[in-house]
Amino acid sequence: MQKRGSAKNAILYVYEILRRYSDAGHPLTRGQIAQRLEAEYGVVCDRKTVSRNITALREAGVDVTALRFQAIIHDFVMLNSLDETRACRA
Repeated sequence: MQKRGSAKNAILYVYEILRRYSDAGHPLTRGQIAQRLEAEYGVVCDRKTVSRNITALREAGVDVTALRFQAIIHDFVMLNSLDETRACRA
């Protein structure tokens, strides 16, 4: 049975999703994070809300890296700060 979470805890759920599913080789889009929030925690939100939660995590001192690539509409997010690695700079 899936747990249903509170929207008030969304920032914690975003952190947990990033911790479990992202790394330098597997960044997530904000849309993917929103989909996991709904599927795993029952919290429905849009990409802007995910962005606000990511900003709040950064302000709290969590090392979150966002990557943008030319000609790609959506950026990618990962928890581990690996933006200096060769894989991320390629």
